[in-house]
Amino acid sequence: MFESTQIAPGTPERRRSMMMTPRFNLFFAGYSAYAPVQYYSKLKLVTTYQDEKDEQIVSRIAGLKSSLEDEEPEYTSYLTSAMAIAKDFELAVLPQPTSHQEYFEWLQHYTIAIENHFPMSRIEHYYFLYARKIGEIVSNNSLLRCYVEVNRDLNGKVDFRQKMEKCLRDTEYILFKLVASAALLSSEPRHNYFNLLYKEMNLGFQPFRELDVKELSEDICKVLIEDLNNYNSLVIDGFKKGIGLLKELQS
Repeated sequence: MFESTQIAPGTPERRRSMMMTPRFNLFFAGYSAYAPVQYYSKLKLVTTYQDEKDEQIVSRIAGLKSSLEDEEPEYTSYLTSAMAIAKDFELAVLPQPTSHQEYFEWLQHYTIAIENHFPMSRIEHYYFLYARKIGEIVSNNSLLRCYVEVNRDLNGKVDFRQKMEKCLRDTEYILFKLVASAALLSSEPRHNYFNLLYKEMNLGFQPFRELDVKELSEDICKVLIEDLNNYNSLVIDGFKKGIGLLKELQS
């Protein structure tokens, strides 16, 4: 399980966050809404194989399902935080989701509600955009690691190579699209950190750009999982520093 970044509802930290300015809350909301993509995507994967007859596959998917049950409170807390921020902005959003089907519908509706209220003509828009893209990167990394581990444990009996490739290409595209947002946020006084973070994330992704998912030996999988853990730590730490900066500046 990757490092957590949540701030649980009702805690002093969460209550203080609600007293922050729109920039802080939008940055926090962007990550809180999109980090659960990893959880609900894995939940969708579990349901895909719920009628599987192969005992080895059934056993491995059961293990994944069990780990997701342990993670559920964390991702529910993310959603609770995102919902609370939407309420503070007096935005009408869908009820908090309880399944992967509901989540992806909720996420689309939530994003539209935020972006309609804070359109691209406003700088606040890009705080939400930047943080949600960080959430997408973290989710892609988590999904990629899941696919690698399941594929390895089942000796390739279930072929996840296409899904692995999609995770890699999606993250590469996200980083490409983040250039403009990083530049816009860093143009604000004392906000250059967002451009520095972008450069760190982009450079940190370099080892994955040449990865060939068709050639994943046991040794390569071991190194890849370690690299993914390290990269996610870099990205999550960057998000936390961004939160800390915005709290400090009260921008």
